[in-house]
Amino acid sequence: MYIDENEVLRYLGVNPKLANLKLRAYVKDGIEEILKVAYPKYVYTLLDIDTTEEKILLKGTNVYLEGNSIKKSI
Repeated sequence: MYIDENEVLRYLGVNPKLANLKLRAYVKDGIEEILKVAYPKYVYTLLDIDTTEEKILLKGTNVYLEGNSIKKSI
């Protein structure tokens, strides 16, 4: 598993270009600790879909997805 140090800084609200060495060291230590104990896990279900002009409906659920980005992804 890979954790991007710059992404961590960004999520912390810090511009990676402006992060000082001390903060970068804390982030690197944190990433190392996480990688020692975290293991990727996931659960998924395959669903059929119905599409309309405005949204994508996940069959068998009451979930629908809207937006152009999701339409392009599916």
